[in-house]
Amino acid sequence: MKKLLFSALALVMALTLVACGSSNFETPNNTGQAEQSPNGSSQGETNGETNGNVPQTPSDGSQVQFPENFAEGVLYTTVSRGNMYGEIYTSQEAIEAVQSGQPVPRGTVITYVINNDGELTKYFVMEKRGGSANGGWEYQAFNPDKSVRIEEDLNRCISCHMSQEEDDYMYRLEQMLSAELS
Repeated sequence: MKKLLFSALALVMALTLVACGSSNFETPNNTGQAEQSPNGSSQGETNGETNGNVPQTPSDGSQVQFPENFAEGVLYTTVSRGNMYGEIYTSQEAIEAVQSGQPVPRGTVITYVINNDGELTKYFVMEKRGGSANGGWEYQAFNPDKSVRIEEDLNRCISCHMSQEEDDYMYRLEQMLSAELS
């Protein structure tokens, strides 16, 4: 029995190492920038290669731009934790798709506006782009002046959202499902 249990544990560990070793996530260096490979591309960048038939994209947030018109979308939920208050916005089209049982469409942008002690401190933005890593979501953090928050570790976003695979890698999907649209 012990041999069988040990063999099963070894198999699980081997599969975990294989899966983690082939992930498409970048590892930031101490400057917050992606490590460069010898050919000059970022780790995780595939220069047009595909995994299966799904194009891969870098997970460094470089494709995510600040959504200047986010407040014209739908404020579908708020979050309060201690002295932190946040508002989460997305488009009416995204909410309509989710409410009709469709997947979140590519191109959807979700903006999380974060205030601490009543003062705007940062924005977190996620955009559904494509690719297979993390459901195709790309992440970026912005300062109150809407400049890129370079000190933010975007791999933290990826690892946290991985636990939400059943909800298309999103937190607050249930609030999107119940959001009232005008």
